Amino acid sequence: TFEHEGDFYIANLHIYYIAIVNATEPFLCRYLKNRATVKAILKDHSGAFLDYNKCIELLPDNSGAYNDRGCLKDDLKDYNGAITDFSKALEITPFFPKVYSNMGLCRAKMGDFDVAILCYSKAIEHSCGTPS
Repeated sequence: TFEHEGDFYIANLHIYYIAIVNATEPFLCRYLKNRATVKAILKDHSGAFLDYNKCIELLPDNSGAYNDRGCLKDDLKDYNGAITDFSKALEITPFFPKVYSNMGLCRAKMGDFDVAILCYSKAIEHSCGTPS
């Protein structure tokens, strides 16, 4: 067990550093994305952006990386940047409920409640398998 929650994330960070050094595709992008998430939790935002960007550079059709980078931008109150990333994720994977939900939250923070409701409706629609 870990004495502090942060110790758990730091241990994970070290594991990802080792894994990335030895990784080949398709695992490299997964490790980069996971490490970026850990860096974001630890408030290493610039490091997280570097890893998300590298992942997207290696696999430009990775909608999950765009979604996660969008969430980081949203956390940092770069709402327009977040919307751009969420939109790109949906361009790649149009039926991605999590992205619609994240975009809805971002739109609500921007005060764009009508669009937020539409995004949430799409998230529910796609997570329930209801046809468009």
